[in-house]
Order: sequence, then C-alpha cells, then structure tokens
Amino acid sequence: MSIVITKRDYELLRFFNDFKFGKITTLSELLFVDKLDKFNLARRRLKKLFDNDLVQRCRCFESGQYVYWLSLEGINYLKSKGIKTYKLLNKLSWGTWEHDDFIQTVMIEFKKNGIERFLSERQLLNNSKLDFNIVPDLGVSISDDYMVAVEVEKNRKTKRRIRRKLEKLNSAKIFKIVLYITFDRNIADNVESSYACLSDPSFHLITADRNILLNNSEKIISSIIKLSEGDSKI
Repeated sequence: MSIVITKRDYELLRFFNDFKFGKITTLSELLFVDKLDKFNLARRRLKKLFDNDLVQRCRCFESGQYVYWLSLEGINYLKSKGIKTYKLLNKLSWGTWEHDDFIQTVMIEFKKNGIERFLSERQLLNNSKLDFNIVPDLGVSISDDYMVAVEVEKNRKTKRRIRRKLEKLNSAKIFKIVLYITFDRNIADNVESSYACLSDPSFHLITADRNILLNNSEKIISSIIKLSEGDSKI
C-alpha cells in the first residue's frame, strides 16, 4: 500500500464502514467542511484511497459523480486498527438509493446547525435495547443523554405498521424524539394519526416534508433542540 493514511482518510474509511457509502459532494460537506476547497480536497483523497484499493467506486446514475464505499482491503485495514467492521458491499443498491442518499442529506442539515454526532442503522443494530426489526434510519445525538430517531419514509405504510414502529422506538427508552421525514403528505398524516394513539407525553414526534426540511432545516432543528432543553412549546 503506497499511501500514508491521514486522519481525514481514516475518517472517510470509518464513515464508509458505518454509513455504507458516500458521494463526493456529501463527504465534502460532512468531513471537509473546515476546508476552503472542500470538494476538490475530498475528491483527491478519495481518488488516493481508490488507487490504493481501499475503496470501491462507481458513477451515480443521477449526478454522474463517483460514489465510494469500502473494499475488502479497506475493511481489513480497519480490522487491523481494532475497528468493528460490517459485511462487504459488492455493489450499491440503486433500488433504495434515493432513500439511502437522502439520509446523508439529513446529516448535512443537522451539521449545518451545529449537530454532528450520528449513529448509523448499522451501529444502532448493535444496541441490545432495540428490536432488531425496528431500528430507525439514523440516530442523532443532541446531547449525551438526548437522542433523536430519524425516519425517512418514501413509501406509504399501514397505520398499524407505523404505530408498531413508534411503540417499539418509545419502549426502547433511547429516543426522546422521532423526526419523520416524508415524501408525501398522506404518509405524514398516517404517521401523525398513529402517534396520537400513544400515551407517553415525554416521547415527541416531528414530521417534515423532505423539501420543507431542506428549505427550512434551521427552524425544524431549532424545535428539536428546544424540546431537548425541556421546552414543549414548539
């Protein structure tokens, strides 16, 4: 391996391990945000990792930019550093791409608002308090003892299924808020009516259309922070 792994390289490899993949624009916003030429810096470091067989890549069918994820060599490198690794991805799942990619967009919006501690679905699956089949898309740490569950819902689900998920997330006593980001107003209506059946006033729900989140993330995340500080009037 003809590369000296920098701190930023290590962060990229850890990101792929936890969040499966990343495209250059996303990674530049999450891991190179302190750099002036963040896109080109991210592009160059990713190319280095690819040239040294630590990551795989392919062209995104939407934007044409490269999407990167760990190679077997990259997984073995992390194992050598004592990091718990996950199953090797041989290829990306384009069938779930819009959903999976949007989760990382949500991370960017939180980071813009000063919140940058995240737990991936892979990491949450290792939490013994969570039902293996009921894990949110993303966990967001507002503080050491305040966690938000993020659900990105692209397709309609039955109220019964949504209510079961909300009940399971509540019973785990890990999450104080569920942020449901929906692609359709009817989905949000189902979520809100399912939540109304719960009886725990300390467990909060916020729903947001994906476009509203992107255009007004500051207001939505401010509401989440207020709830975490004990202000129920949002």
